Amino acid sequence: MKKIITIIAISILIISCKNASEKKMNFENQTQSKFDKFLESKINKQYDAVNDIQKKEFFEKYDADLSNFIDSNKVFVNWQAQIEDIKTNDYNKSTEVTCKLIYKPEEYREVSFYCSYIVENSKLKTDSLYNKLKRIGDFSTVYFDGFIVRNLENKITYVNDDEMLKLSYPNFKFNLLNISEKKQEKNLSQNLNKAVNINFEVFELLKKKVNKEISEKEWKKKMKNLQLEKIEKSLNPEEKQYSDLVKKYLVSDFMYQ
Repeated sequence: MKKIITIIAISILIISCKNASEKKMNFENQTQSKFDKFLESKINKQYDAVNDIQKKEFFEKYDADLSNFIDSNKVFVNWQAQIEDIKTNDYNKSTEVTCKLIYKPEEYREVSFYCSYIVENSKLKTDSLYNKLKRIGDFSTVYFDGFIVRNLENKITYVNDDEMLKLSYPNFKFNLLNISEKKQEKNLSQNLNKAVNINFEVFELLKKKVNKEISEKEWKKKMKNLQLEKIEKSLNPEEKQYSDLVKKYLVSDFMYQ
């Protein structure tokens, strides 16, 4: 009888261990995998901070490291998540669509991206992103493009700034560029990727101009050298729309953050 109980106990333990390992998410996208490994590594390190001074320094370094990660990638392309809370808010001449994109890499961890997209009511029937969201149901698995919102000081913006949640349950403010229930077969084209990167460079220059780190003359010279208009002429209509949306979000972040 004792042997039977022992065998049953071992079997339960093996099954439990197997189930625990199965709960860990396997990422299809390498950049998303690197991002999550970055977050996971920081969770382990936060417990090395033994007082408030060390905690403050830890989170300052964490934010700086995360900004560097974002700088090296600019836009997250073809990431996977579950979409939830698709809602609309009606304003006078526009409609705001909000939603959350969530992935759960393992038990007791959840990463969320809160998206807010505003479209003029006159363009509801023709706006591509609005109509893509319109066709997707809550709790669907989706593939998406976009980038995390940062303020004028280049700091990451969260829906909730509670440091206790920043690592295990971060909820980032996020600019959504594209979404689909099907995985995209291709990454951004070379020309679109270049246009996206130039858009980010333009707004970094704008920040420097506003902060008087560069003169008006330097601003005009650098803008001319970037040749954004030239590269945008090489984009097809869908790519041009994507580039314009990047620009729209960057203007909004610059004006209202």
